[in-house]
Amino acid sequence: MVAPVEISRKQGLAQEWGRATLLVMGQKGKPRRADGEGTLEWLPKVKRWRIRLTVRTPEGTTRKSFTSKKQAEVIRKRDEFLKNNGGRRAAGVRRSIDPEKTTLAEYLPDWQQNAARGNNSASSLERYEQALRLQLIPLLGAVTLADINASDVRYLKQSLLDEGLAPDTVAYVQGVLSTALNQAVSDRLIPENPSRLVKRARSRRQKMRTLDQEQAQRLIAAVEGTPHRLFYLVAVRLGLRRGELLGLRWPDFDAGRRELSVRRAVIILGGEERWTLPKDGEERTIRLGPKLVQAFHEHRKLQAHLRLAASSWEHPDLIFTGKTGGVIRDSTLHDQFKKILKAAELPDIRLHDLRHTAATLMLKNKIDVRTVAEILGHKDPAMTLRKYAHVLSDMQDDAASRMDAVLY
Repeated sequence: MVAPVEISRKQGLAQEWGRATLLVMGQKGKPRRADGEGTLEWLPKVKRWRIRLTVRTPEGTTRKSFTSKKQAEVIRKRDEFLKNNGGRRAAGVRRSIDPEKTTLAEYLPDWQQNAARGNNSASSLERYEQALRLQLIPLLGAVTLADINASDVRYLKQSLLDEGLAPDTVAYVQGVLSTALNQAVSDRLIPENPSRLVKRARSRRQKMRTLDQEQAQRLIAAVEGTPHRLFYLVAVRLGLRRGELLGLRWPDFDAGRRELSVRRAVIILGGEERWTLPKDGEERTIRLGPKLVQAFHEHRKLQAHLRLAASSWEHPDLIFTGKTGGVIRDSTLHDQFKKILKAAELPDIRLHDLRHTAATLMLKNKIDVRTVAEILGHKDPAMTLRKYAHVLSDMQDDAASRMDAVLY
């Protein structure tokens, strides 16, 4: 039998997930155990993930099987079972990674489960799972950890570009692979990360677009008297991320101290709510102006009337909700925002651009960079400087005039 890695490189058979899985499994279809948490495998015929686990019960050792269309979901099912059953596994099960024998189809899910899961948000883990399932494992799954080299990474990059994927997407997939291999280097499984030798696909980032002060005022005027006014006020004045805005609860608002605490974020994936910490993993508290505090009070009164009119209210503590108190869906928010922009005759920008608008307005109104960074939730003011350097550059003429006034 030809070694799986040779088949992948020379004959290019690992072009689809099912084939890559068969190569990893070998002739008898028995996958290797990679993570000590049961056998994780993809079943091409039924297009589902499966984990088979040996556990101890009061009645003796038994086998459990979990299946799902999504890798993250089948792992969640297994973890929930272990939690509810005291985490009992069969004796002798241990986590062991041999780089000479462990393929990327085995290592990457292990990395996602045991290394990436504790340091990333639910949305990031969902994107990792997609990159693993759709791109990385189909193309490189049969390559062993010890054998992965720069040629394999170039093959991945060019194959994805040839398939018509956007350069941004290809660069992201390369980044996921590089992050996973960095962990392998840290764990001393491989001596170096070959991804570092291959340039990322050229990113074509969407240009940042912002509203100026007059346009921002028109946006707020367009939502005056509606349940959406406070949402856009907070977005334009404080620059919170979408998930942070939707995750705000009334206990986060302290009227007496005039403070708002950003403690969590929420997204909806696969119809389920995923609650996480803010992007950088740290809570922050922001001081509010008197007018914004008053807007919070007005919104609370309006929300109380809406709750009385509704037959049920899903999240009583949420500040921003849908019509029945649930987390607002991204599609609903997107459609609503586009209608508001059109009605106010404003440029067609993304909702995330309101964060950039807030940062730009703060800097242009002479708020120092450190304070802006704290409000935005940037760990390092240097990040704010890099991201909004063009704003500071535009302010040089004003600075020159001010210095003229000082010295003459």
